Amino acid sequence: MERLIEWKSSERRKPMIIHGLRQTGKTWLAEEFGKNHFDSMVTVNMEDRRFHEAFANTTDPDAVLRILSIITGKCIDASSLVFFDEIQECPGALASLKYFFEKRPDIFIVAAGSLLGVSSAQGRKFPVGKVDGMTLRPMNFREFLTALGNERIADAIKNYDTDIIDSVSADIRELLRTYMSVGGMPEAVLTYVETGDIMDVRKVQEALLHQYQFDMSNHPPKNTIPHMKAVWDSIPDQLSKDAGRKFVYSLMKSKGGAAVYMSPILWLCDYGLLTMVPKISKPGNPLAAYSDRKSFKLFAADIGLICAKSGLDPKAVAEGDRMFTEFRGALTEQFALQELIAAGHRLYYWTAENSDGEIDLITESDGRAIPIEVKAGENLKAKSLSSFRERYDVHTSVRTSLSGSRDEGWMVNIPLCAIGSLDTALAKRE
Repeated sequence: MERLIEWKSSERRKPMIIHGLRQTGKTWLAEEFGKNHFDSMVTVNMEDRRFHEAFANTTDPDAVLRILSIITGKCIDASSLVFFDEIQECPGALASLKYFFEKRPDIFIVAAGSLLGVSSAQGRKFPVGKVDGMTLRPMNFREFLTALGNERIADAIKNYDTDIIDSVSADIRELLRTYMSVGGMPEAVLTYVETGDIMDVRKVQEALLHQYQFDMSNHPPKNTIPHMKAVWDSIPDQLSKDAGRKFVYSLMKSKGGAAVYMSPILWLCDYGLLTMVPKISKPGNPLAAYSDRKSFKLFAADIGLICAKSGLDPKAVAEGDRMFTEFRGALTEQFALQELIAAGHRLYYWTAENSDGEIDLITESDGRAIPIEVKAGENLKAKSLSSFRERYDVHTSVRTSLSGSRDEGWMVNIPLCAIGSLDTALAKRE
């Protein structure tokens, strides 16, 4: 919401597109924004084909606005917010954003689409350079705490107040386990806030998984659907058997390598259900220049969804039961990835040639490569980090674990709950 408010006041404003996985709250966010920050709002849902007529025979924004006013029965002017929902359903509407930017920059337009990334990847006309964009993801741990009424802990994490974080570490651990089970999908979080029942949450998650399965069956090219479902179904095995390491094609039920599965993998990433973390050959600057997309890890969009997809007993996860132990390392890495991505980090990983040395995640902060080792427990050995530092003369290394904050000079331990505040932690350290 803060970003949308900044966008509204910007003199260099372009039409805004909100990307994101289905059911992350894009429509709610846009409508709340319109309700609270504009005199009026006009919602144009492109799943209603009546609206397609407005874009069928003209590229003139004024003509489009006249037709939309007639269909909706509402006046549209510079005091209104025009919201194009599910914009990928109408290629003409997507293309029109270019003309709104060029000819009617005074009109406030926000667009959203659950399959927008997929539509763009499939070559549909996208107004490159003519729109602003933001991605709405599942709620992070701090937002989850706020929803539960734990603002004090949420603020401590945001500001990296280690005195408070360390003093309530036992409470935070319990909340972390709960978050791993509930995840950050808004409806799942709301259900937990209202009922406190993990089993009710699981029903919501299963309904969401069914919706994603439906999208996989209806929107991609037909010849990729079986392979796409095979990739998605393999994710629990990829995580549990290899603790989030390199994606292994052999874990799929049907045979085939990158030639068969890369297109379905990219579809799932464009859709927002999966996140790809490429391997880098070394921590050069920028990291992207040293990435190797032939080797990569895949993670799910939401930790609660992957628990449901894996069939993990939600109570076992929330209560830290022994049944959960085998999957804990994978979920811990999934958690760290989600928190860092929500904070705006691009992530990579690294493995040593001809050895088992691995850096779980690598990102950049203040122009420097930051290797991150993710620990599921309180074992604070960091052999891989030490070797990586010696090999590449890394300035700062990070370990994140259930232990409290700790600075060992060459390495800093950031409590797992606060890994999303990595930049703040490092800035305070400097």
